[in-house]
Amino acid sequence: MIEDLLDAIVSWRTLLAVLLVYGFAPGALLRLIVLAFRRDDPRRSEMLAELHAVPFAERPFWVFEQLEVALFEGIWGRVIGAATRRRKERESSILALRAFELGYRARLRGFVEDQLNALGGVEALRNAHKSLGMTTGLACAASLRTSSSVSTPPPHSRPDLSSGDYKTT
Repeated sequence: MIEDLLDAIVSWRTLLAVLLVYGFAPGALLRLIVLAFRRDDPRRSEMLAELHAVPFAERPFWVFEQLEVALFEGIWGRVIGAATRRRKERESSILALRAFELGYRARLRGFVEDQLNALGGVEALRNAHKSLGMTTGLACAASLRTSSSVSTPPPHSRPDLSSGDYKTT
């Protein structure tokens, strides 16, 4: 058998091609093919173990059969997994943003309440508006639309904020 093999080898290039196609290439290509499957997929280790059980002459063809399996089963699983991970990351980002928004609104509400209390509370502001002849909200806008002449509201003084004495009790 070895004599027949040696007789078939015409040149060193033929020997090199045979060693490459039947020796090195199937194992190297199969190691690249199994990367299509996830790390925890048992087919990765099974394919590498089965390579040595396949007869030597059939190895290149068997490896190309495994390439087909990896393309249609392994890569598809990775694509689905990546899409699922992205969706979960996006959902967690949305939840984090919502939590941040709720916290921000609560802090803002507390700030506004503190400022209103510093100015004497909501009722004091309403009374000040009434005493100046101003209405609040939509009623003020409606009264401006219905009036025939535009009048300027009466001047009012603001507390001096530079002195720091702006709290009214």
